[in-house]
Amino acid sequence: MRTMSSVSICEDYEDGQILEAACVAIQTGSMTPIIKQELRFLIQARRLAEGKPELSDQDVKFVPQVTMELRPEERIKKENRREQNRKAAKKFRKKQTALIRNYRKRIQQLESENTRLTSELTTLAEEKHSLQGKLKSHLDVCGCVISVLV
Repeated sequence: MRTMSSVSICEDYEDGQILEAACVAIQTGSMTPIIKQELRFLIQARRLAEGKPELSDQDVKFVPQVTMELRPEERIKKENRREQNRKAAKKFRKKQTALIRNYRKRIQQLESENTRLTSELTTLAEEKHSLQGKLKSHLDVCGCVISVLV
């Protein structure tokens, strides 16, 4: 499945390696083959610019990483580490939960105290207003002069 745009882009390259990479990319839906080919060309251009010899396809290979089986003692060590990690994570989550619980309890205490203090402030303001009214009515009747600090 070669399109006209991919052919025109790849005309500069002699052996059509980028075209092949583009076709593989289209088939697989991954940009990796194109990126790898572009990296090859970039490395080759730098080597030539520095006066170094060209690399052949045998020199540049992208080989998937080989995974090796763990020895029994390594497997046991890995499992022990995982178990320690699970325990530590469980302990951490438990500690975080306790901290959150304590913070919520403290928030409730502070909110209830705030409500109580707001109520007390309202009561004291009403009492102040009442006392100021009584003082004013007394001054109107008595006629005495008192300096009042407000």
